[in-house]
Amino acid sequence: MKSFDPDEDFPYVEPGDDGGIFLDADVVEVSTEATLELLNAITTALPGGGENREGQQQMAEAVATALTRKRHLIVEAGTGVGKSLAYLTPVAISGRRVVIATATKNLQDQLAEKDAPLVAARAHGLSTAVLKGRSNYFCLQKAEEVGPSGNQGTFDEVEEVPTTMVDQVRRIMDWAQETKSGERDELTFEVDERAWRTVSVNPQQCIGKVQCKYGNECFAELAKERAAAADVIIVNTALYGAHLATDGNILPTHDVVVFDEAHEVQDILARLLGTTIEPSRIRATVGLVRMLLAPSQRDGLKPLLDSADRLGEHLDLQMELGVVEGLSDETTLELASIAAALNGLQDALKPSGSDSGGEVRRIRANQAVTHLLGDLDRIQKLGADELIWISREGNEVIINLSLITVGELLRDSLWPSVTAIFTSATIPDTLAKNLGLPADNTDKLTVSSPFNYPENSLLYVAKHLPDRKDELEYTPAMLEELVHLINAAGGRTLALFTNKKYMESTAAEVAKRINTPVLVQGSRAKATLLEKFRDDESASLFAVASFWQGVDVPGKSLSLVTIDRLPFQPPTDPVGKARRERAGDRGFYEVDLPRATMMLAQGVGRLIRSAEDRGVVAVFDNRLATASYRHQILKRLPPMKRTVDRKDCETFLESI
Repeated sequence: MKSFDPDEDFPYVEPGDDGGIFLDADVVEVSTEATLELLNAITTALPGGGENREGQQQMAEAVATALTRKRHLIVEAGTGVGKSLAYLTPVAISGRRVVIATATKNLQDQLAEKDAPLVAARAHGLSTAVLKGRSNYFCLQKAEEVGPSGNQGTFDEVEEVPTTMVDQVRRIMDWAQETKSGERDELTFEVDERAWRTVSVNPQQCIGKVQCKYGNECFAELAKERAAAADVIIVNTALYGAHLATDGNILPTHDVVVFDEAHEVQDILARLLGTTIEPSRIRATVGLVRMLLAPSQRDGLKPLLDSADRLGEHLDLQMELGVVEGLSDETTLELASIAAALNGLQDALKPSGSDSGGEVRRIRANQAVTHLLGDLDRIQKLGADELIWISREGNEVIINLSLITVGELLRDSLWPSVTAIFTSATIPDTLAKNLGLPADNTDKLTVSSPFNYPENSLLYVAKHLPDRKDELEYTPAMLEELVHLINAAGGRTLALFTNKKYMESTAAEVAKRINTPVLVQGSRAKATLLEKFRDDESASLFAVASFWQGVDVPGKSLSLVTIDRLPFQPPTDPVGKARRERAGDRGFYEVDLPRATMMLAQGVGRLIRSAEDRGVVAVFDNRLATASYRHQILKRLPPMKRTVDRKDCETFLESI
């Protein structure tokens, strides 16, 4: 007989043949025995018979228990645990509708194409679906507006359309005749972002299934229908944020959400629950209205376009002055002027009873104006938990509205109705607090990696290097270290940096001093770079940002990971600064240190990706060996052997 602890408010039950055992109308036990049986069947069927992963079983049991008791669960699962299968197996037999949200596209694809089908093949009757943001799907209505020539005349902007762009659109239109999903990711050729926007719509531009004559054929709507019928829906965390921002209008009702790569959840939701306004968005909105007007009326839009230009100038000046928080008086007045002008366009956007094509454009323009006015109003009525700041994206400066914290919102609107599972290889201790998880209904579990880190890896901290603040002394010394180590490793290096310009200048200098290939992020597509790096065991790859996490290069192509400095957020970052101010005297320990520790652990985690991997992580920041907070960082890293002697490092590399 299976029983729960005496102090738990659950009845005794006899386990049945299936995994889900109904206890009452709203409680279903997710059997740990059935979970482990399914997990064992799946792993045994893997090539080589699978691996015996005690940690994976431990995690699967914990997820099953959390689903039964409707308790939130945070699982820090080290590299190699196999966390995807550990949560998919109890989910598969739970009888609940579950959304799985990933921070990166790579993991979303892995779940959709590999892990979920593997589980579904054994858990008979389990259905899965992938849902992406609407702008990822080809829009049949928009394509009709473009026409077979591939040139709609404006590309939603008041600009001349390059011939190459028109050619790309024509290729997309040809592809659309064959595709079954309409997903941009299915394209077998590269297209410019502007070309794709010509044949797609974002949620604000979509006129809706009911009003669109292609509503029943719409690729995005068909994907939503598949999701509505599925047991498990795989999305990215950004789409889940959009779902919350639209009061739950994107995803079907669900009982459970699993956040994989959970360390990213707070920042992604804070961004998605905010908004952005940029001059190009205003011009694009004007372009939509312009198409509705007779040529003689279009001159009336010039003041609004001029206002968008002035807004861009004000933002450029503010950025040049280094003032990134808040908005200048000139910018605030310009935004008010733009809002007034947009309100004056309402008459032009009223239904006209004209041809259906014209009416579609009118609906789309009206929605664009309405959403823009809503965002302008939101900026003017800033909430207590919101922050306005500016940043440069490409050639223009944009206005960002972000949430400082998301905990209160999630605590009130999501956690009472949805059970959440959070997992990642590295999870900050502050995650539960930051996300508003109730302390009395949240459990935590740490599952160690099965890999033999003490035997197979070495952490080298270049304690002797000068302080990074002294660039004149630090840079030459760091370059010498890096060149020595790359040569000792025979290439096979992933060199991670916190600053793009510094990375590029370092890569250029290293390339002059070594005889093995140097690959640099930005020189070609990420997937192409990684493929070339995997295929060439003598290559070194220099990178920033996205390469710190989600990069998987097992085998001899990667034996050395170097990190130029501890990845602390710049002190000028507006959101980080606001969070530090909220935390008071504990700001560094509650905001900066957890984030830097998590990012460093992600970077370190690029090295050992399989049981056979061996290698070195070299950190060129002496603070990891000298700072008072170093122990708090080191205890969150894998249990690698440590040294401050470069000779130990070179000897280890030469032995691989």
